[in-house]
Amino acid sequence: ALPPRFTPETAVPLFRLGRMGGVLSASLTPDSSGRITPAVIRRVLGTGGMQRTRYDSVSGDWTANVDDLYRFELGRFPVRPGARDSYTPPAPFRIDTVNGRVRQAVYGTDDGMRGAWVRYPAERLVIMVLSNDSTADARAMAMQLSERVLEPPQ
Repeated sequence: ALPPRFTPETAVPLFRLGRMGGVLSASLTPDSSGRITPAVIRRVLGTGGMQRTRYDSVSGDWTANVDDLYRFELGRFPVRPGARDSYTPPAPFRIDTVNGRVRQAVYGTDDGMRGAWVRYPAERLVIMVLSNDSTADARAMAMQLSERVLEPPQ
């Protein structure tokens, strides 16, 4: 068990990522034989120190927590202060415009339930919502959070 005194609340429990796991899977580069080996998985898990994230090589499913996903975000999509985010996100992210702002988003399910990983690259804002509740509307939660955090467009 993890000692609670030294563990951030965002580090436990682990949540099934569903479609959001595609972001991590997009980083899995097969070895020279074309296989996804434990070493390949360790390279992805080593991005920013995602020590609690798990990959099931049989089903291809990922489980993770917000803390580890945010570390992956910082390690994989670096944006320096004052610099434009010119990184093209992996295929699971869908790019659209909301209130005049570019948004990159992927959800745990096709209908936006269970989890949300939403990026507003120009504003350098990342919103992550994870739940084990299949009725949790993560898309709506992420939208409400973004409306509270972002200033209305000029």
